[in-house]
Amino acid sequence: MQLPLNPKRFRAARCPRAGRRTAPRALPPALLQGLPALLGGLPPLLLAFLLAAAPPAARAADAGATSDAALPESPTAPATAAEPATGPGNGELQCKLPPELAPPQEPLPGFARALREGPRPLTIVVLGSLSGAAKSPASGVAGFPPRLQARLQGDLAARAGGVPLKVETVGRTRALAGELATLVKRQVLPLNPALVIWQVGRADARQGNPPHRFGQSLTEGLEILRQQGIDTILADIQFHPQFEALYRTDDYRNYVRWVAGKRDLPLLRRYEMIEHWALSGLIDLDSASDAEQQSAHGFVQECLARLAAQMIVGGAGLAPR
Repeated sequence: MQLPLNPKRFRAARCPRAGRRTAPRALPPALLQGLPALLGGLPPLLLAFLLAAAPPAARAADAGATSDAALPESPTAPATAAEPATGPGNGELQCKLPPELAPPQEPLPGFARALREGPRPLTIVVLGSLSGAAKSPASGVAGFPPRLQARLQGDLAARAGGVPLKVETVGRTRALAGELATLVKRQVLPLNPALVIWQVGRADARQGNPPHRFGQSLTEGLEILRQQGIDTILADIQFHPQFEALYRTDDYRNYVRWVAGKRDLPLLRRYEMIEHWALSGLIDLDSASDAEQQSAHGFVQECLARLAAQMIVGGAGLAPR
């Protein structure tokens, strides 16, 4: 028996609108080891009730058993498998996904046209939060945009004669969809991009932006891009167990998936991809180690950049690597 972190997450796992079932996550080992001190000040009756409802590992921790055998097994493997995917062979293997999560090869006619006859350098805009824009000051790990640029430069050099390319980032930290939609006119269009990758939903879930308002803002921004003939790739919320324990994300993810289908837009399903890597043991998002967290972050950003590059190259009609 696993103890869910939050009742909201458990309800979301059973919600038919979420489109799939997600198993509730157990308490992290570091928290279980601290249970004796945490529970020591509770009234005896309440303490007995909590211990009766807890998994056997939690009761063992309270009884003073602190060995690894007394802790519940984490659904993620040790971080030894979470090395950033930098090699052409080893990295490709780690980034692989089941067929249902493979990145779509939707046509990107505007980007293909710009690739043939557009201005140079070719510009791709990543629209969204600036938290992962270049390099995190806390971890020093490169984010998604610079990795995408490096990957695409290599791919296009092999297929399109080395077209000059730059990936620009537009956004604000923790910006809601409505704020990002206003930036489309003010900051995105002046860059004359051949492609926009819109990462959206996390700030709206964190701040409780009503889903209908979120959907309206997203639709308005996408319509501006469509009228300008700019291809757009949507990217949904990134999965993280601690974020999921605190905030409900399924309404926002479902709307992004719905609007992508309605408008025939490619969707980078970051949530399900990262969740798959975590449950497969390739990364440990619950680790208390800074080094392991940096390794997991580097792995995720590298793999997302590789998969996004596949979508772009395939959408432009170039043969995939």
